[in-house]
Amino acid sequence: MSRGKKTEITFSRLCVFSAAAIPTAMMLSPVGVILPAFYAKYTTATLASIGAALMFGRLLDAFLDPVVGYLSDITPGKFGRRKPWMLAGSVIAMISVFFLFNPPSDAGGTWYFLTLLGMFTAFTMLDIPHRSWGSELSSDYDTRTRISTYLGFAGTLGFVLLLGLPQLPMFDSSDITPKTLHIMGWIIIGAMPLAWLTIFRARENRLVANASPNLLALVKSIGGSKPFWNYFAAFVTAGLGNGIHLVLVYMFLDQYLGIGEVVLVSTLTYVLTQLAGLPLWLKISGYVGKHRAWAIGQALYAIFHFAVLWLPRGPESFYPFLVLTALSGLSTSVLMFAPMAVLGDVVDYDTMKTRVNRSGSFFALQTLVMKANFAVGGALGLFAVALLGFDPKGGNSEEVMDSFVFFFVLAPQVLSLISCAIIAKFPLDRRRQSIVARKLERISARDVSQLPGTKS
Repeated sequence: MSRGKKTEITFSRLCVFSAAAIPTAMMLSPVGVILPAFYAKYTTATLASIGAALMFGRLLDAFLDPVVGYLSDITPGKFGRRKPWMLAGSVIAMISVFFLFNPPSDAGGTWYFLTLLGMFTAFTMLDIPHRSWGSELSSDYDTRTRISTYLGFAGTLGFVLLLGLPQLPMFDSSDITPKTLHIMGWIIIGAMPLAWLTIFRARENRLVANASPNLLALVKSIGGSKPFWNYFAAFVTAGLGNGIHLVLVYMFLDQYLGIGEVVLVSTLTYVLTQLAGLPLWLKISGYVGKHRAWAIGQALYAIFHFAVLWLPRGPESFYPFLVLTALSGLSTSVLMFAPMAVLGDVVDYDTMKTRVNRSGSFFALQTLVMKANFAVGGALGLFAVALLGFDPKGGNSEEVMDSFVFFFVLAPQVLSLISCAIIAKFPLDRRRQSIVARKLERISARDVSQLPGTKS
């Protein structure tokens, strides 16, 4: 692959490559909001067991992330480095989704933990190789943003399809019932052939620089990378806040505002407005840089979520909440492409410094952090409201509800604003990334000239 040159990638190639993101996103979309609330309401699992399952499931699965990333960097074979892992992940996904989305009424924390762990593992095997593969298609600053945008669009489309179909008249209610969850599971399983389209029809680029088998070299490389630690700090703080928010938002709607039935409609509104905001944020990113656009969008998201404190309780909050949801979706369109594109720049910087391509390992670390964030943030959210005496089944006093709402609004958004301040100082802007890309192009050309059978 010619690194640094502006690589033209056709629309059809991007569509085929991005297709796998649709079922991958479908798997993850119900984890934060829908599944914990469903298991708390319709099974024998307690809040404490659900919180523990989320935390330990994510943390155990997180240990698999660097393994999959590292192995997908060094996997040999004509089929490719990334594709074997994605194919195996798609099979595991269908099995685990079937059981996770069809729990018996007496299912407890153990059922939830084991099936959730299976789905997390499948997600890792699909997502990490796919995003690593995407970062290798081009190192051009704007082309990488375009690739990330297609992946973000496909992932958001997966959210829309999964959450939009239960809004059809065939369902008796917009609430999350056992029938709704059952249908969601089959939608995910039915969409998995889209991952096979990517696996069998898209092609991997051949990189001259390959991964080193020395894991200590990876640790040393990360330890001295200022761009990585800046990215890491921003990702951790935002992710912890998001983990708290996602695990509590349905309970906030159901028990505080009394509009639990809005959860699917609001989530669908959120992802649709995310899609609508993409062209605007792409333009903003072109002017100010993707890392600054990321900071601006996340700051707006925090502001809009503070506004829920002024919503009235009861059915009259239905439409005002949807308006705030739409504004939040518009503000976070930038998150559909910026984090992946920025991490691609971090990978290029590391490749320039070490002459080794470790994109799989870096994206594995990102996924590990994302899962740990969700596990720790989600568990902290559930444990905190449990300590406050909050009961998701109802019967909470006004004092308990006020404490719940204060924690739900304040904790995630303070963390979000801290993240904005960190990522705004990301050191690799367009000019510096262009310098890195040109150096990589020269390194790649030199490596190619030294291959056996290559004429000088």
